[in-house]
Amino acid sequence: MVVSLAASPRAVDNLSVPPDLGHEFTLAPGGAIALPSWATLNEQFYAQCLSIGLPHHGALRNGVEFPQDNPYFTSYRTGNQWGTPEAVDGLLYAAGRVRERFGPSNKLVLGDISSQFGGKLGHHKSHQAGRDADVGFFFVDGNPGFLERGTASNLDIPRTWAFAEALIETGSAQMIFVDWSVQEILYNYVKYRLNAPESYLTQVFQYPNRGNRSAIIRHVRGHLNHFHVRFYSPVSVANAVRARYTDSGLAGLQQDTYERMAGRAVELPQAYRTSGERMSYRTMPANSRRITHTVRSGESIWTIARRYNVTVSEVRQWNNLGSSARLRVGQKLVIYGKKKPHAL
Repeated sequence: MVVSLAASPRAVDNLSVPPDLGHEFTLAPGGAIALPSWATLNEQFYAQCLSIGLPHHGALRNGVEFPQDNPYFTSYRTGNQWGTPEAVDGLLYAAGRVRERFGPSNKLVLGDISSQFGGKLGHHKSHQAGRDADVGFFFVDGNPGFLERGTASNLDIPRTWAFAEALIETGSAQMIFVDWSVQEILYNYVKYRLNAPESYLTQVFQYPNRGNRSAIIRHVRGHLNHFHVRFYSPVSVANAVRARYTDSGLAGLQQDTYERMAGRAVELPQAYRTSGERMSYRTMPANSRRITHTVRSGESIWTIARRYNVTVSEVRQWNNLGSSARLRVGQKLVIYGKKKPHAL
């Protein structure tokens, strides 16, 4: 799905149209931006939302209030559940994937995301730009209690992991913060019950190496009873970067972001992964290296598979290609190869 930043407003079902805040900023025209394939919100929300600044020093404009009539979540506090469309869609998608795999499940408890206009929120250090969300766990007794500590005996580990896994596979979660003890439970489940390769475990879990600062799931004290999910919000961040601010406070906040991070903070986050790029232990061979192959004229799935010493079925699986799928010149394919490619 592609939406222009200048998209005209359309009717929205069950959600409020963002308020007119034109006195604070104007959206600068920009190029079309690819939305995640699993987006469900109206294009208007993506086109108008601004996630300004940093998670711990930011603001939110034209955010989306999390829908209360959804089948997956019950709200811990309803007043502070405004987020970017990427965050709202990401939460709904991940919870929906759990239901697809396990059938009807008890609802997760959703805590704070951001206030309607972002900024400092209660005791939180972050939650200021609509990109952070607190989410409880699944429990074996069906208790949706948000403040209950997760342990090996009370967690519904398969469902809890499936929720985190869905966020990771799609690339919507930048980081997932949770206490070391809960991370250990999930790590052991993925490693020993699901037989995930070490290459996947290292990318996903900080546990058991506290020095692994590049993992997606990381330890933060005080997160024994919930996930703190930080979402990539590439469209909303792009809108904020391109906006022309008439409000001095927002303009100063954006400028301060540049100064704090020497310009790095406003670099656009990575695009969402395509179906063929989703990171999953089910498709990533052990001891493999990830290769992006650009299809050239005259190539077929068979010739590409032969080039990288893999099978045709593996290429189809990694890239979600059906048996009748045809390649096009310039198409990007993900290959997990173990050896150097043949010279053809």
